[in-house]
Amino acid sequence: MTAFIMTAFTTLQKSPSVHIVILNWNGLEDTLECLASLENLSHPGVKAIVIDNASRDNQAETIEQKFPDAAVLRQTENLGFCGGCNVGIKYAL
Repeated sequence: MTAFIMTAFTTLQKSPSVHIVILNWNGLEDTLECLASLENLSHPGVKAIVIDNASRDNQAETIEQKFPDAAVLRQTENLGFCGGCNVGIKYAL
């Protein structure tokens, strides 16, 4: 019983990891604004995953430069909304 209580207490102290999947397709300014807003979160386990859905103008590179802590997954073709989100979910898992 004591070991169970200690384990439960230790588990409650840890913050769960939170992955936020952001889909980008030729929406650089919106994506940068979204990532900037995530910097205001106080939760310690937040990880941003940006799926670049074959945007033009090498937007993925700009995102990587401005937010080096974000995982940027470049797609060679537009997978659509669901397909792009699925890439991010698979990466998070």
